[in-house]
Formats: sequence, structure tokens, C-alpha cells
Amino acid sequence: MKKFFASALTALLIVLSLVFYVNISFSRLRVTPFYDDCSKVWGHAGYSKEYEVNSLPGYKQAFDLGAGGVELDVHYDLDLDRFIVSHDFPYDKRDGRLLTLEEVMTELAGRGYFWLDFKNLKRMKTREAKRAARRLSDLIQHFNLNNRVIVESKNALNLAVISRAGIPASYWINVNRKKEGFETKLRVFGFKAMFLYGRFSAFSLDHRNYTPYLQKTFKNLPVHLFTINSEEKILEYLYRENVKVILSDENFFGLDGCARQ
Repeated sequence: MKKFFASALTALLIVLSLVFYVNISFSRLRVTPFYDDCSKVWGHAGYSKEYEVNSLPGYKQAFDLGAGGVELDVHYDLDLDRFIVSHDFPYDKRDGRLLTLEEVMTELAGRGYFWLDFKNLKRMKTREAKRAARRLSDLIQHFNLNNRVIVESKNALNLAVISRAGIPASYWINVNRKKEGFETKLRVFGFKAMFLYGRFSAFSLDHRNYTPYLQKTFKNLPVHLFTINSEEKILEYLYRENVKVILSDENFFGLDGCARQ
């Protein structure tokens, strides 16, 4: 019995030490923002109000209207060794053919920033994630897009592979906005631990889940929000210093996020 209590006490001390370390480290963490410009409103899958989502004309139009960047849904195809621009699998086609990330970068590399929602990263094995990271790193170098591409995923472990390859990464988190009890706090503790481990550049989440508790918890870290189609709601977040990017389907790209800063 004494051995049991001794083991239980040791385990408890380890857990408490871990909690203390993570919380203290997180509270002291300062991250250089991936993006820190006044044009905070970016095109969600391009300018999808008037164009097909994830289409080259839609991306071009978003930039033409003043968006600082665009969000793209991508899959890394291991057989093709290519990043395919598509929300779904089987892949969406444009004019009967696949659109590749390389083609988008060829056309738009000089226009702004790119948020890659890496759809199939969460299902990859570690060696596959490393291969994808190498391929993406090559594209970034080729098109001179250093620090202008950020990758988003829910899979913190595979996203850490991307981050450790020198590519900015945004950790996509999800919480139940209707509950802020112990379960939510436990999940948020896990998010903190993985953010520290992955050396990520930002958190990203549905704006409806950006609760007062998360706003307080992440107040000193870059946050990217999706997808807001109300000007009133955008203005609620636009002037918050730590909210760096807001995705929208609407043409609110001209809003100046520095006007009140």
C-alpha cells in the first residue's frame, strides 16, 4: 500500500510540475507574427463571392481588391509529388484539370501572402509529412516566398514537422464555445503544450469559437480567425493587436486594421 501511495504521489508531482512548466512557459512566450500588416482581411479560398472557391481567377481578384493574402485548401499528393489545390478528395477540377500550388505561385507569387489549409496533413505518417515539408520548402525557395506562406492544420505533431522545416505554421484549434468548464480548460492546456512543442507562429480558429476565455488566454499571441462575412463582426476584431488575419468571403479587404492602433 505504501508503494502505491508513493507511486501515486510521484505521478501527481510530475503532473503538477508539467502543468506549472507549461503554464509559466506559455505566459512568457512571445512570438514574432508571421503577418503584421494593416490589410488584415484576406480572401477565403480567394474571392469566393463571385468566383469558384480555390480558383486562380478568384485568388487574383482578391488581391486586385486589396487583400493582403489569400487562403488556399491544399492536399499533398504523394504519387504526383505535387500540392493540389482542392477542398475535397477526390480533387476538385478547374476547367477539367487539376490546379496545382505551383501554378498558383507562378501566377501570384509577387502579390501577397498565402495561408495553406493543409487538408491531408492530419492523415500523414511522419515520413510523409517530412516529404511534404521538403517539397513545400523547395517551392517557397523557388518562388522567393520566404515568410509569406503559412501552413494550417489540426494535427499538431505533423504541423510541428512543417514548423521545424522553417515554414511558419498556424495551429488550428477547436473548442466548444457553449462550455467553458474543466473540459475546455483541459483542452486549452493541451493546445498550450502543443503550441510550445511545435514552435508555431499562430493559433487559428473559427471566430465563433473565439470565446472571452480564449481571448484572454491568447491575448499576447498571434491569432488568425475564419470566416467572417459581417462588417460589424469584422470590426469587432479588426483593431485587436493580436488578431493578425481575418478570412472573409466578402469584399472587406480594404478595411484598415491599423486605423485605431
